[in-house]
Amino acid sequence: MDATVLEVLTALLSFVSAVGVLVVNSKVDRLTGRVDALEATLHMVVTVVMGRKLPASGSD
Repeated sequence: MDATVLEVLTALLSFVSAVGVLVVNSKVDRLTGRVDALEATLHMVVTVVMGRKLPASGSD
């Protein structure tokens, strides 16, 4: 094979690989955002629950 063809194939393969990395990173960022939102919600719920007084046992 000609050296130019190999250079073009190498560049094309590098480009496809870089696009793949960008796609995976965007999916990870989106999942990380969802986890952060869930963590914030759970933190808020725990804060509200811990802030309430629990009813005394047998006070029904």
